Parts: sequence; C-alpha cells; structure tokens
Amino acid sequence: MEWEKLQEIASGTFGTVYKVQNVKTEEIAALKIIHQNFRNVKDKKRIKRGFESASKVTHTNCVRMLDWVETDSEVGFLMEFVEGKPIFLVGNKNFCSLQETITKIIQICNGLEALHSQGITHRDLKPENILVTSEGKIKITDFDLLKLDDASALTMTGAFIGTAKYASPEQCKDAGRIDFRSDLYSLGVIFYELVTGRLPFNGKNFMEIALGHIRSPLISPRQYSPELPSEVEKIILKLLEKEPANRFQTAREVARALDKFLNQSEVFETESSTDYLLSPTFVGREKQLHQLENSFTKVTNKEGQSVILLGESGIGKSRLVEEFKIGLNLHKTINFSTKFRIEGSVFEGLQKLILEMLDSLRKISPEEQAEILGRLGYDLLKIAPQISEFSVSSYLKELTELSGNGAEFRLFDAFKTFLQNYSEFQKSSLVIILEDLQWADEISSRFFQYASRNLKDSKIMLLGTCRKEELEKSYFSSVFSQLNTQRILQVIELKSLEVESISEMLTSMLGKADNVNTKISEEILKQTNGNPLFVQEVMYHLLSNEKLSKKNGAWDFSEEAFKDLLLPETVQKVISERLQNIGQEIREVLQVGAVLGRSFSSETLAEISPKHKLNLNFYLREAKSKRLIEETQSKNFSFFHDAVKETLESDLEKEKFRELHRKIGEKLEANSKNIEFRLEELANHFYKAEVLDKASFYCEKAGEESFKKFAFREALNFYEKLFEVAQKSQNTDLILKGLRNKAAVLERFGNYTQSKEILEELLILLKYSGDKEKLGETYKNLGVLEWRQNNNEEALELYEKAFELLQDSKDLKLLGGLYGNFGLVHFNLSEFEKAMEFYSKQLKMCEILNDKHGFSKVLGKIAEVHRQKSEFEKAIEVSEKSLSICEEINNKIEFAVIKGNLSIIYFQRGDLAKARELSLEQLKIDEELGNKEGIARASSYLGNIFWKEGDFDSAVDSYKKCESIGNEIGMKSALNVAYSNLGIIFMEKGDYENSILHYQKALEHSKLIGLKDVQTIAYGNLAEVYRKKGEFEKSLEHCEKAIEISEEIGNKYTLAYWFLEKAQNFYLLENYKKAKEFCTKAKDLATSLKVKELEISTKILKAKVEFVSGIQKEAIQDLYSLQSEVKDEETLAEIHYEIFILVQKGQSSGEFLQTEIPLRTHQTKALTTFKKIYEQNKKFDLKLKIEELESNSIASFELHSELLTNLVQFMSPESAFSELLRFLTVKCQANTCEIILKNEETGELEVSAVSPNLREEDAEFSYTILTSSIENNKALC
Repeated sequence: MEWEKLQEIASGTFGTVYKVQNVKTEEIAALKIIHQNFRNVKDKKRIKRGFESASKVTHTNCVRMLDWVETDSEVGFLMEFVEGKPIFLVGNKNFCSLQETITKIIQICNGLEALHSQGITHRDLKPENILVTSEGKIKITDFDLLKLDDASALTMTGAFIGTAKYASPEQCKDAGRIDFRSDLYSLGVIFYELVTGRLPFNGKNFMEIALGHIRSPLISPRQYSPELPSEVEKIILKLLEKEPANRFQTAREVARALDKFLNQSEVFETESSTDYLLSPTFVGREKQLHQLENSFTKVTNKEGQSVILLGESGIGKSRLVEEFKIGLNLHKTINFSTKFRIEGSVFEGLQKLILEMLDSLRKISPEEQAEILGRLGYDLLKIAPQISEFSVSSYLKELTELSGNGAEFRLFDAFKTFLQNYSEFQKSSLVIILEDLQWADEISSRFFQYASRNLKDSKIMLLGTCRKEELEKSYFSSVFSQLNTQRILQVIELKSLEVESISEMLTSMLGKADNVNTKISEEILKQTNGNPLFVQEVMYHLLSNEKLSKKNGAWDFSEEAFKDLLLPETVQKVISERLQNIGQEIREVLQVGAVLGRSFSSETLAEISPKHKLNLNFYLREAKSKRLIEETQSKNFSFFHDAVKETLESDLEKEKFRELHRKIGEKLEANSKNIEFRLEELANHFYKAEVLDKASFYCEKAGEESFKKFAFREALNFYEKLFEVAQKSQNTDLILKGLRNKAAVLERFGNYTQSKEILEELLILLKYSGDKEKLGETYKNLGVLEWRQNNNEEALELYEKAFELLQDSKDLKLLGGLYGNFGLVHFNLSEFEKAMEFYSKQLKMCEILNDKHGFSKVLGKIAEVHRQKSEFEKAIEVSEKSLSICEEINNKIEFAVIKGNLSIIYFQRGDLAKARELSLEQLKIDEELGNKEGIARASSYLGNIFWKEGDFDSAVDSYKKCESIGNEIGMKSALNVAYSNLGIIFMEKGDYENSILHYQKALEHSKLIGLKDVQTIAYGNLAEVYRKKGEFEKSLEHCEKAIEISEEIGNKYTLAYWFLEKAQNFYLLENYKKAKEFCTKAKDLATSLKVKELEISTKILKAKVEFVSGIQKEAIQDLYSLQSEVKDEETLAEIHYEIFILVQKGQSSGEFLQTEIPLRTHQTKALTTFKKIYEQNKKFDLKLKIEELESNSIASFELHSELLTNLVQFMSPESAFSELLRFLTVKCQANTCEIILKNEETGELEVSAVSPNLREEDAEFSYTILTSSIENNKALC
C-alpha cells in the first residue's frame, strides 16, 4: 500500500481511522479501515456504493472522500485529513460570541445541505464530528458509509446509528426510518448546547435520553440564557420540534433564517413572526400507560390481549397510543395502525392493515408471502382487492365461494391466520392498533370480536380507541358489550385530567422551568373540565387573541393577567373562534380539506380549489404552524384533531357544503380507475351534494355492494338514502325499489316487525300501480316474514293472496319460489302430503328453467319430508339423486349439506356405521372449504352417533370440537348443542361435576344471548344432575327457575318435564303428598300434549308414590297395565325393575305371606335388558341398577297376604304355581315338591302342582296327617 499509518485517530462501530502519509508524495490523509465483521460481500458492496455517493460531495464544509482502498488484508477509504478540533462551546455572554456561534451553525447548515443534496443523511451529527480549523472553517466528518447506503436494511435489523444525546425523536424510535430532518434536530441540540452550556435532554442511559427526546417537554433556552434574542430562540425551538413536519424542512432554510438575523436588513421571520407555544408533554396518563405495558407483557408470554381505550373526544386516547408506540418501537416490536372514518367504506380500515403488512414482506419471495398469507389467503382479496396487483396473487389458491355467515367466518379466519403467521414469521409480538372504532363498519367491528375471541393464545395484541359519547349509536356498540360481558376485553377508561396534570401540561407548553400558578390551573380545569384537547385549544385561543404574550422574552401567565378572562364554553367554540383569526383564504382551504376527510393531499386541494393553488403551500404552512393540521408525509396532511375537521365542516354554509361535495364527487368519479372501490364515497358525496340522479345511482350500488359483504346495516343506510333521494325526485320506481331493498335488509338481520311495516307501506303504493307481479311478490315476502316467526297459518293466507296474483306469471323462478314457500309452511304444519305436492311443483319449475342448483335444493326438501314420515329408503334415494346433481355442477357446499342430511337419515334408521361414514365425509369437505359452520354441524352429528354407539369419549371429543368452533365464530346453535350434550354425556357417565360445569356454561350462554327457551332447559338439566347427586334442595331450586321461565314463555312441553323433575325430588325426600301433586300436573300436561314417553314416566312415578303411600294394590296394578302400552325395551325393563324394587319394600309393611309372586321373572327380564343396553351404552344409571338387581336375593322376599291375593289375580294359575314350586324347593332345600290344596266346595285335598322330577310313588300322602297338620298349623318336619 502506498500509504503509511502514522497514528490512530479514532475507532468506532464500523472502523478505525488513522492519520496516514503517502510514501511517495508525503501527502497527509485520513484512512478509515473497515472492521473485519463488515467485510462480507454484501456490506462491502454497500460501503463502496456509499463511498461513491459521498465522493460527489466536494463542499468546503465537508471532509472530502479521496480514494477507495482494498488489499488482501484491509478494506477502507481515504479521506481529507483535517487539522482541527471538535467544535467548542463558545459561550453566550456577549453578542460577539453569539455571532461567532451563529456563523459556525450557518457553515454546518451549508455542509449539511451539500450532503443532503447527494441523498446522504449524516445520522450521527454531534460536536465530535464537527471539526473547526485554525482559520475557523467548519468541516463535517464521519458520515459513515455503511449507514449511508441502505436505510431499509437498518429498518430490518433495528440497528441504532447515532449518539443518543444528539439523536432525533424519530431516530430514537426507529433508526432506519429517518430523513434529512433528523440531522436538523441534531443541529438544534448542538445549537442549544452552544448557547446554554447544557443539553436539552440528558439521562443515565440510552432509554432515559431517548424518552427525553421523544416525550419530555423542552425548556426554553432563554430560561438558562435570558439575554438570548427571541429570534434565535425561535429558530432553536423550531429545530427541536418533536415532529419532523414542524421543523425547518431543509438546512438551507435554517441558514437563511440565521443570515437574516445577522444582517437585520429586514423584519426577521421563520415563516411566522408571532410567538408560538410548544407541544404539550405527556401528562396524567402514567397509570393507563402502565396498564397497557402490563397487557403487552402478557402478549409476549403468548397471552393475546384485546384492549380498548375509552373516553370522550379530546381526552387523550391517541396521545396515549403514541406514547405506548414509543415503547414498542424502542423494543423493536412490530406494530401497525389504522384509523376508521365516519362514513368510511366497508373494510377500509382493515384494508390498510393488510396492504401495509403485505408491503412489509416485499423483500421475501412471492411463494413465501403466500405461505404467510395462509391457505385461505385468497379470501383476503375481498377486503383488499389491490392484492391482485401483487406478485403473490398468482400463488394464492382460489377458493370455493361460500354464502351467508359461513363466508364471513372464513374471511375472518383468513385474516386471523395472516396475523398469526406474520407474527410467527417475524418471530415477534405483534400489536394491531385500530383507532376510532366508534366509526368502524359493522363487518370490521365483527372482525374485532372474532379476533379477540380467537387470538387469546397468540403473541398478538389488539388495541382500539373509542369515543365514549359515540359508542352507543355505533356498529361497534354490541361487539363492545358482548366482549366486555364475556371478560375478553380490557377496557381502560380515560377520565379528566386533575389540576396537577393541568399545571404540568401548561408549564410544558410555555417552556417554563417553574410550574404554572396553581390557581390558574384550577381555573382552566374548571372551565375545560380537564379535557386535554380543550386545555390545549384554550392556550392557542389565548395566544391568537393576544391574551397571552411575552414580557421581557418570557410568557406573562400570571394570575393578574388571567383574571376576569371569559373562555368559550366548548372545545368546538374555542376552535371556531380560533379559526376566525387565521384568515379567510386559509379557512377556505381547510374547509375543502375537511370535506375531503380526515386526511388529504395538497394536490387534491389544488384540484378542488384552483383559486387557492398559487398560495396553497403558504396557507398549509400557516395552518401547520397554528397546530390545525400536521404533515403526515410529503404533500399529505391530516387534521391535528377530529374536532378541528368537525368544526370546519359545521361552519360551512349549506350552499358551499353542497358545492364542495359535488366537486369532490366529480373528481373521484373522473379519476377512479376502479369505481367499484369508491362506491361508498361517491354515494356519500353526491348524496350530500344533492345531485339526485348520481346520488340514487351510487346509493343503490353502494347498498348492493354492502349487502354482498354482509354489511347489512351499511346497506340499510344507503337504501334509506336512496329512498330519501327518490322521494325528493318523486321517482316512483325508485321509491318502490328503496322500500323493497330496506325491507329485505331488515329481514336479513332479524328485524321482522320493521320489515313488515315497510312491506305493508309498499303494498299500499303497489295497489295503485296496478303491477300485479310486484304486488304478488310483496304478499309473498310478507308471508316469509310470518313463516320466519312460526306464524304458519298467517303465512299460508298471504301466500294464497300472492298465488292469486302470480299464478299466470311468466317469471317461473318467482312462481317456483312461491311453491317452495307453500311447501315449507305445510311441512311446519306436519301436512306432509301437501308439502310434497308443492315441492313437486317447484321441482317442475326448476326443470323448465334448467336450474340444477335449485333442483338439487328442492330434492333435499323432499328427502326431509320422507325422513319425517320415516320413509327412510325413499329419503335415501332422493338424497342420492341430489348428491349426483351437486357433483355434476360442482356445488361442494350443497354436496356437504346433503351428506350431513343423509347421515341423519341413516342415524334414524339405525345404521350408525353408515351415518358415521357420511358425517366424516361431510366433515372432510367442510374442512377443505374452510366452512366453519359446516364443520360444527358435522362434529355435532358425529357426537350424536358416537353417543348412540356408547363411545362416550369420542362423543365428547366431537362435541368439544363443536364447542371450540362455536366459540371461535360465535355460532349460538353450535354452543347450545355442545354445552347441553356434553352435560348429558357427563351425567350419563356419572361424572356429575363435569356435567354441572357444562350445564352451567349452557345456562350462562343462554342468558348472554337472551334465549329463554334455552335457559329453562339448562335450569332443568341442572336440576336433574343435582337430584342424581343427592343434592335435593339445589335440584328443587333449579326446578323452580326452570318452571318459572317455562310459564313465562308459555312452553308447556318443558313445563311438564320440570313438574316431573320436581315430583321425583319430593319422592326421594319422602314428601309423597307433594310428589303426587306435581306428578299429576306433569301427567295432565303430557297427556294434553300427546307426549307418550313423558306420560309413561309420570305413570311409573305415580305408581311408586301410591305404593309407598299404602295403596299397593292400585300401584302394582297400574305397573302391570302399563306394560301393554310400552314398546321401547328399556322402558319395559324399567317397569320390571320398579316392580322388583317395590315388592322388596312391601315386606316391611304389615303381615307377610308365606309364598311369593314371580319376582325372579321381573328381576331376570330387567337384568337381561339392562345388560344388553349397557354393552352398547355404558350409562352410569344402568350400571347402578344392574348392580342392585344382582346383589339382591329373591329368597329373602316375602309378601303380605293381602298383597299376594291382589297380585295373583293378574297372573295365570300356571305361572303362580310354577313360581311357588320353585320357591318352596329352594326354601326347604328339597329335591322335589308337591302342592296340595283343600277344595273349599268339596272339602277334599287335591294335588294342584307337582315338580317335573317327582316320581309317582313319592306323590302318595296321608290325608289324616295332612289334615292334622293344617288344623294345628304345624309343619310336618
């Protein structure tokens, strides 16, 4: 190498700098040798590219790059060597030294401008990197080349480049996402230090210093150097603004402002000659910030969190979010934010999230991106159609279209999966911030609910903000209520600031070192109610009205200056008064921005308001300096707070309001490549502009689009606007269309009453129109509403009216639909033949129209009729035909449904193996489709099959799966089935604690969704399990609740069951009077309802009550009579069992007979049947009964003579003697037996029964001996 190292000058992160001399020319230079770990091919290329860029900088205030050096052992570059020292603190005691300082700052600005013009951001500007030569010339050095070349690489690695004491707030948050303005902040820190002798922010470690730059208020430099001219103070304060948009935008601007001050040739300006306030510090929310941080800690432990910041407008929700994000960024935690807009389009907020997340993955291959988007990623095009423009779209597998709730659930699942995959890919926790949820569309609101339920085991945090005063009337309201009730949501409510926080806030805005007078703070608290935005606006109001000013360079904010000051009553009035002081032109420009929305671009403003185009940049700068707007990115702005936008809009004159909306609508219409993406915006603008033809067109289209997206309330909103526009334009067709559409939407989300009112209004209008077809269709729709409410007779009447009008209609689809409606009503009324007649007519219409999809669905209805009639073979045949059509037209959804229906048919036919096979096939198809509702149904069917097969464990697994999906998608029916059936299974297994747990879940769920019919069943089921546990008082308590609700809702069916349950409790408590009372009530209801199974249960219990009450004859007689009514083998076995058990009790009442009824027959029959059933279905109750039957010895049973007499009349003589022979043989331990009776008419002894093995010679007996034995009541042996 031609250069000789003379001495080491310095060493840093990336390399070591040496003073070197050329061995040939003796030229002196500086050589930077790159450290070994930055000599890989990638870094070396980047450094060299950076060197080449820096070589183009030849400015006198920058160190020049000389040559690239690369040998086998070393890589580096040569630079100009500067004989100088780091810039010193020059003091500020006289104007001369200040002038010298300013001259040096101007030189630094010139050097920075040269760097910035070549695309180089220094990133580490500090006194040590600013050298001053002996001639007083400034040389900027150490703009390291590794950090010049690729800012995005720094973003990915999260590396911090710079020195914390001089770093900008944005550099502290994310060193990779900064621009030239970061260097200007660093210059401000150096300037501040030079004139005050101290740093604006300092600390013990990086975190403390960084938070100071980001969060802490800046104390004015004049607090430490009172003689500092106010003009210079303004420049320093502007350089040290925490938001880059509020600083000088170029180094040249700074140099120009300082030069003006030095020359004093004209009035000094820094864009605005007025004094201005500093941004307020973060106060009064430390507790809430700590709560957020604690929630995030849980997220890092894979405990997903959903948090809502709730409070009134201006209370500080967004500021708290920003402070929380500071901590996230300092810890390199990935977070994405979106904001919802009032009247924003469906999916708008979620779309922004998806596109930003996808854009952040641009450095990986499309195949990898597709993997992160997930198996259901294609569905995300519904939220963000722009994905089709990404390369990844060609790697996304197209999915079968679902309908209804199934489509929505799959869409939500797709986005949830993307979030999870993204977090796992980045190996990072993920925070998703959703601001202004009070304006979220209904589907985005439901997604928040879905994600909150299903991300509980992830490293993902959902953080939302919501205005408290707007919550109740928002789509988000019901979601908030449900999640809060289910304790899934953490709600952090922000209250008004207290006086100490107000004082601290005011102090920071004034840049004072000492706190503001407490009495002033108390007065402002009183007048603003502690709302931070109101406090801030009051300060700006005072400043703009010259009620707040400086004396001797310091703010005059004394109690004297503040007394007798009257403030506007609301924050809107404060803002309105402040807006009056900004100039007519600026206010007009901002009003255009307000109509455009929360955010807008200067280009769009210029297009809408061309008369302001020439001075637009000036107007925007002025608005920015007044803290009315802020620049979010180049030429894009947003309002400082929504209250500013809302005030500007409300102050607009009506004519101007309409004109602006018309212009914006027309511009949108002309400039939009894909109009369908802007339908909602166009509809709203033309509606507000009262351009009736376009308003009606776009409102109808927006309503249709919202309906397709399942945003039914959004659709209703647009249809209501359509109806309003139609009335204004007196367009009858549009009025009718508006009414029809409103009714259809209201029906879709279950508001049948209002839908009916609208349809009845439509009927009146149609009767005058003479349009028979539309009139008939309206009657049909009214009938559907009645049918949905189970008012079948009323529905039938309306369908008849519809048919009178439509029977000659050429619209065969409409007519076929009406036939189907008739069929459904007759099916509900169990009029199956009539139902079949109408389904056949509907089938014919489908044939004529070649509507195979409709044909298949009608076949499904016909199969259901056959199933209800127990015509299983016909039901199977029709279902198989429907299956083949679905396969032909590739209708996988309907194919899965029919598989499920077939499973039910085979289940009812008793072919459990086939039923299981079909349910598993249905499950597989629905899993492939991502159809959560179908998966839940299939799992429920499988649970029923496994239960019937006695495979309790598999049944539990299936119902658990059904429960899991029910929770995931909020499917009420799935949860009802799962909780109830799991409760039954655990009860039948004898696991009473688990049974109670699931029945209680069923109860809680039913209360949550407000279903009284489900509540009464849950209470009744709990009563049963508590009875089986022997906790009779608890059982009766739950019985009372179940009976009360059943009576309230008029459900006689459940009421009968709970009367029986109550009777069973009283029986076991030996309160036979009450037992009989409620048993009778249950029996009467069961008889009137024709519920045979329940009626038989009441008769069995009644017999048991009578038996223990002493009415034994009637009791046993009733049980014997009941056998002829029973077909079910288990119930018949139950009767044998009860006779057997009751007879045992009979031995303790009164005298005993010395003989017995055929108990062994009852015991054997009960035992045999119970064992047979138990082999297939191991119910705990059966096990107990089997054990009881097996443990009892018949030989010990004797009966009272009256009882035996009563029993014998129900038995054949052969059965009675046969049973008695067997008993006596066992009792006397004899081999044979002979029964001899005395004939009362003849007085003779006669042989009545003989053992089969008794020999003839052994059968002889002595009449004398027997007569004597009988008379003396004395045994022969």
